[in-house]
Amino acid sequence: MTASMPRRERYALIGTGHRAQMYLDALRGDHVDVAELVAWSDTNSGRLDFYEAEFVAAGAPVPLRFAPDDLERAIRDERIDRVIVTSPDFAHAELISRSLLAGADVVVEKPITLTADGLRRIASAIEESGHSVVTTFNYPYSPRNPAPRELI
Repeated sequence: MTASMPRRERYALIGTGHRAQMYLDALRGDHVDVAELVAWSDTNSGRLDFYEAEFVAAGAPVPLRFAPDDLERAIRDERIDRVIVTSPDFAHAELISRSLLAGADVVVEKPITLTADGLRRIASAIEESGHSVVTTFNYPYSPRNPAPRELI
């Protein structure tokens, strides 16, 4: 890496269901110069197998697999800067909090959490860790959403 090249941020992704596709495409495509997916996890190994085959076919490096229980170790050992959480909504508060406290910033697909207790847990982890959370809401960009406006 030369002095003029920015450091590539190191990402982990947890949850490889449908919500993950946009992030995976970006990390091995348009944003490969500034971001690197180095680790991923899902309780469904079949999903990881599917995406791994896509990465191999595209000639992209295959991320390290880790078990959800090993999230903190993966963040530490792989020097993760940011964790992308695209798991089922009920798991968001736990995964976000654990990621923050392990030393990573978090990007999470909405909703950030489902309960007030979950939100308090995340807020406490932000305060304790000094790390940040970005909540995305990508569904408004679905091609079908402007259709009613166009009809009117």
